[in-house]
Amino acid sequence: MASRVLFLISVTLFCSCKTSRMLPSPFESGIFWNKEDNTQLDLRVDHSFVYENLPNSGDLDLYTCCDTITYGTWKLRENNLLEFSTPESLNIPITRMEVKDHSVATDSLEIMINSPLEDFYEYPLGHERDVVYRILWYTNSTSFELAQVNKQYAQRHIKISIPQDVTVTGFGIEIIPASSFGGQQVGYRSWVTPAYQILEQASSTFVVELPDLSYNYLTYQRLEGDFIYVKSEQVLLWDGKEYLRK
Repeated sequence: MASRVLFLISVTLFCSCKTSRMLPSPFESGIFWNKEDNTQLDLRVDHSFVYENLPNSGDLDLYTCCDTITYGTWKLRENNLLEFSTPESLNIPITRMEVKDHSVATDSLEIMINSPLEDFYEYPLGHERDVVYRILWYTNSTSFELAQVNKQYAQRHIKISIPQDVTVTGFGIEIIPASSFGGQQVGYRSWVTPAYQILEQASSTFVVELPDLSYNYLTYQRLEGDFIYVKSEQVLLWDGKEYLRK
């Protein structure tokens, strides 16, 4: 009889201790702040989140663009973990590229790049360029392609002389943040557009529309299945840093 009582007491104590380490359910949304970096994680009731830098008093803009570091969705998992993911559109390369070609009598090929980023550089008074382009050529000449492979262009209007014995069948564009990049971070080292196939060999001028190429796309942090540990209802732990509920 004594052994049965001892067993029941042990089970009761075990369950009580285990329960005391569990969080109340469901986890309450809210705003959490990290003092060290002065960053804020806003967990919203609809399970969306915004992660952003907070301005310090008297600070000028620290970056060319975007106080928002990233955004997306969150959900509570087992073992006191919050799982974060950013939109799929941020986790895939730039895929939307529209090209209009024109035939002009010339021994050169011209590419004009239009995008929200290029508009930002020019409006209203212009901004320092911190993204460059590299053209990936598809031709019948390996030597021509190798000669062009390391050339970078710091302008939207790119003009290339084409030798008479070279036939260009297509091109792609690599987008490369320069060392002077003004965003708070770089999501990738570079981005490559889909390859465009030239259907009319007489075409020599190409207007390229890249509607997704913006500072937001370049700077937003990518998260896919990233986890934050819930120490308590008041404290989150992310990459070794504590975020306190406001």
